[in-house]
Amino acid sequence: MKAADITPFSAGYGEWWVIGQHLLNIPFAQQEDPVAFIEGLYDGSEKITGNEKFKEFKEVLDTELKYANDNPLTTDYNTQVTLFASGETAMLQQGNWTENMITEIDPEINMGFLPIPLSNDESSADRLPVGVPNNWVLNKNSEHLEEAKTFLEWMVTSETGKRYITEEFAFIPAFDNIEPAGLGDLGQSILEYSKEEKTIPWTWFRWPDGANKEFAAAIQEYAAGKIDYDTLLERFQTTWDNLK
Repeated sequence: MKAADITPFSAGYGEWWVIGQHLLNIPFAQQEDPVAFIEGLYDGSEKITGNEKFKEFKEVLDTELKYANDNPLTTDYNTQVTLFASGETAMLQQGNWTENMITEIDPEINMGFLPIPLSNDESSADRLPVGVPNNWVLNKNSEHLEEAKTFLEWMVTSETGKRYITEEFAFIPAFDNIEPAGLGDLGQSILEYSKEEKTIPWTWFRWPDGANKEFAAAIQEYAAGKIDYDTLLERFQTTWDNLK
């Protein structure tokens, strides 16, 4: 890629949630039993320091930073996505929520998801992190509760509502009465991984409150060369212990 004058990675290290939540999810989610590992972090039977998956995560960070766009620490979400959509970079660590923004810039772009492996172990490397980013809920105290119910019912049963969920919002539908058509390249890619059961979970919902931003700040220090990797793992562990 470099020989072809293409920057391999679009790295948005200026956004805490990109690195301290989605990217750092990888070594958590790649554990043999992610839930048991996180419970072990809470009760002290597991440690981030010394954990093999977190050791392997070093190569992910180092490779991305080595082959990233200029100034990744000041690259925000919009810049990160725009660099990719305009063809200046070949890869970016993001989700299918970027689809509409990307296709607005290049409607003909050909793209799909590539898992982020920690090793060459095929049984764990070929997995895509998948989760539910948001939910629509009803406020039981609302004066317009029945109208809200009617709207949500219309959203998932009417042809217009169903089309908006898939084609306009690029959501993978949670209802079996909605055909997952018109999802775009990224939505379709996720659907294929899900059908083949090649997924790993989003784990940050189980982390201590505020840990994600602390993790991000530590990763930014590492990316800036202010701390080494052993210190980074120690910072992760200290953050967990302080906030749990």
